[in-house]
Amino acid sequence: MNRIRKIRRNGFSIVVVVMVMILVSAGVVVLSGICNDMFFQTRLSKSEADTRNLTESGLAWAEVNYKKISASQAGKEIVLDVSKLEIPDCGLSVAKSETAENTVKITTRQKYHNKDIEQTRTLSQEYSR
Repeated sequence: MNRIRKIRRNGFSIVVVVMVMILVSAGVVVLSGICNDMFFQTRLSKSEADTRNLTESGLAWAEVNYKKISASQAGKEIVLDVSKLEIPDCGLSVAKSETAENTVKITTRQKYHNKDIEQTRTLSQEYSR
């Protein structure tokens, strides 16, 4: 009789351990999905911030150099060196508008998830320098 009770207790302990393992593994699966979403959102936010930084850098360059761009260069893209910004796989170009006064076209290029993303913004501003 004692032997049967001991076997039942051992069997019950194994069932409890298996149930706990199932619950823990379900929790790990749920948490890994949440972490994956957070990782994706973080990379997307960084990409958007990098694009804003590139655009602002182009605008700052245009403020300093707008008057120096000759009429013959209007409409042609001037590719800027952005290596010091330490943004991987990116590019920035600025072009003075041929038609509108005090207007520049800023083009940013960036890789995100092995896709090339190019954004062009036309900005108008008073350039006093």
